[in-house]
Amino acid sequence: MSQNLYIKIRDFYSSEDIEIYPINEIARIPILLVDALGAERYTEWVQGQIVQLLDYRYRNKLATIITSNLKLNDIKEKIGERIYSRVVGLSKSVLVVSLDKRKREQNW
Repeated sequence: MSQNLYIKIRDFYSSEDIEIYPINEIARIPILLVDALGAERYTEWVQGQIVQLLDYRYRNKLATIITSNLKLNDIKEKIGERIYSRVVGLSKSVLVVSLDKRKREQNW
């Protein structure tokens, strides 16, 4: 989830005229791709939003694809036990080993 998405969600929650709750809408998407989990530093509030999202998807058995450059133990250390637990509960790990696409395109 990108930082821009978190900002939009935060802005919705800070608005006094809320008719929809973005995290709830996102949580219900039939197939959700969470890209680059752990690529940024997350505030406690953002971590809570991620937990809420992943927990909903876990409880409702919704397809969720999570990508990260981090190993599972690194996710645990970087963004916490609660998110780690939900990622493990939602996923089947697939290790993909490859050169950085941007570097490969430049023949590094």
